[in-house]
Amino acid sequence: MARERRTDVLVVGAGPVGLLSALVLANRGMAVELVDQAWRPATHGFALALHPRSLEILDDLGLAEGLIARGRRIDSVGFYEGAERQAGLDLGSLDAKFPFVLALSQRELEGVLQERLRRRRVKIRWNHRLSGLEDQGGEVVATVDKLDRVSGGYPVASRTEVVAASSTVRCEFAIGADGHHSLVRRKLGLDFEQVGGAALFGVFEFAADLAAPAEMRVILDREGSGGLWPLPSGRCRFSFELGDSPAPAPVGSARSVTAIGQQAYPEIAIDRLSGLVQARAPWFDPRFSEVLWSVAVGFERRLTRSLGRGRVWLAGDAAHCMFPVGMQSMNLGLEEAYQLASAIADRMRGVSAETIFDSYQRERQDELRLVLGLDELAARAEAGAWVREQRDRIRECLPACGEELVQLLARLGLERRA
Repeated sequence: MARERRTDVLVVGAGPVGLLSALVLANRGMAVELVDQAWRPATHGFALALHPRSLEILDDLGLAEGLIARGRRIDSVGFYEGAERQAGLDLGSLDAKFPFVLALSQRELEGVLQERLRRRRVKIRWNHRLSGLEDQGGEVVATVDKLDRVSGGYPVASRTEVVAASSTVRCEFAIGADGHHSLVRRKLGLDFEQVGGAALFGVFEFAADLAAPAEMRVILDREGSGGLWPLPSGRCRFSFELGDSPAPAPVGSARSVTAIGQQAYPEIAIDRLSGLVQARAPWFDPRFSEVLWSVAVGFERRLTRSLGRGRVWLAGDAAHCMFPVGMQSMNLGLEEAYQLASAIADRMRGVSAETIFDSYQRERQDELRLVLGLDELAARAEAGAWVREQRDRIRECLPACGEELVQLLARLGLERRA
């Protein structure tokens, strides 16, 4: 028999965006239920940087100082085509409380958020899957399934997920932070429209000690985009847009796929990295002492026309997807989580009107249009020829969102066309 329970807000998805949503709500005195289909936190994650605005949000939650101590500060951005440096930006010139970007693994960020939620007595219900969701006007009614694994035997060993129990969760609001395959978005009947091209990327994380200064480097060439991120503890990450299918890892290697979240991605042969660096990043000097993991993964540019309605709303990759070089999607999601959770708390305490959600929708869609290239950029007279030619690719590779993105574009001589 299905059980029934009540909470103020149901948050679906325990990645960075869902965790931050739950923490903001808990800090505001809301009862929160947080569910995720995964069986445990992910070992790897694609997100690896916190933008200035994200650091400001985390500072408001009392978390920035500890995270900065764990991460690596990035003070500049360089743009390269082949061996030539085409442009550069000093992040210290930003008019921001934190005029830098923090390189930090998604796993580290999630761990800090999970620990703070534990202190707030918010339990994360791992291996719990949303299977039903209905906004009934006065409340949201959700069906949540607890999953179990059943082992198969002869002739091939296997494990199958089955529903061990189902519960009805009644709540005032629901937040879908459940990624690009979002069931919450599908239950709302919202299209997830492709608003730009898709591409296959090779992502490589490896050990290599880069000399200071710590600079994030963007690659823009005929083959596509890419980037180099210095990370803490003597690690780095390269990402390269690939024009063809990647060479798979050799048969008999320790692993032929790498799990990231709920998905398994094919590994790329290690020698492919050396070839890509030689051809597309010849300025890179250090040797690769150890490749920690490598995957081939497809990225898309997608956007939902609405971030929600009524009592059910979306944040993060449930509402948008974009290319990975500038780490924009997660950082946009963190700001959405902060704004949305604050709006829900204000609404439940009667200090705001329903129109607060209209403002959320309008502000977030406006920023997403800029990042995804749906609004045209104009080049001012001071913009160089290379920047003029690459301006639409530059904006999606910059490690910034919101006002900081506008500032960095302006320093390159670019602005949103009126």
